Amino acid sequence: LSKAMGRHPKVFDRIFLNAIDAGQLSGKLDLVLTRLAAYIEVSLKRRDGVKSALRYPLIVLVFCTGAFFFLVRFVVPKFVSMFARLKTELPLPTRILINTHKAITTYGWITGLCVLALVVGITLFLRSRFGGRLWDRLKLTIPLAGPLYTKSAISTFVQTFNTLNEAGVPILQTLETSAQSIGNAELEARLQETRHGVERGEPLSAQLQKIPQFPPLVGQMFAVGEKSGRMSEILDPLVAHYDMETQQAIEGLTAAIEPMITVLMGVVILFMALGIMLPSLSLMKAIK
Repeated sequence: LSKAMGRHPKVFDRIFLNAIDAGQLSGKLDLVLTRLAAYIEVSLKRRDGVKSALRYPLIVLVFCTGAFFFLVRFVVPKFVSMFARLKTELPLPTRILINTHKAITTYGWITGLCVLALVVGITLFLRSRFGGRLWDRLKLTIPLAGPLYTKSAISTFVQTFNTLNEAGVPILQTLETSAQSIGNAELEARLQETRHGVERGEPLSAQLQKIPQFPPLVGQMFAVGEKSGRMSEILDPLVAHYDMETQQAIEGLTAAIEPMITVLMGVVILFMALGIMLPSLSLMKAIK
């Protein structure tokens, strides 16, 4: 069954294949499938929660950017000729709007090439090993969003480890697959170091306590599981705990983002209004 599923890597990932393979060898395929069903359900719920928390600010950011370029492209040109008659120095917001308009219209192809080169450069940098790990490290430290990424990653790691460990997958293979399931290069590298420590015969719990992003609770719960021999019973409540904390972090992020977005929109609108109104007032004074 695992080999047949392995022919469809876009549907069945390594976690699924390793668990199915171990379930066939141990005769616990029914238990493994039940665990995988629960794993997929919780993972989708967690992923959708993170996406929904970040969807609103992205939509507002795109809207603000579109409104700014619409103003610069279609509104500012109507005022440029009028502003040119003023012999006084234009205020800074107006100069920024006019220079942005010139960059879009007069030097549009140069601006487009520069923007395209910047996007391609950033994309290639983030796809590199160093750039990807640096970006993943920054994501864990971003205010408000950083704790959400961290808790979601810890929950994913613990749940994946618990699923594979209960299926009977060897510990080193379980650690490697669990580290890759997180989707964060910085934490994956830290967990690979943990795997090397386990290869040397050191306890897994002691290795996890060396990871600065992991709170002491994780290492302590793993230590209890190692000493009691009931790792699955110990890790199930830990998964539930971090799922709850992830949900609370999503709610906190959503509640904090709404006023921040409101302030951001107010600043953008104020900037655009000042760019148009300040020279208009100067023109009225000159006419008087």
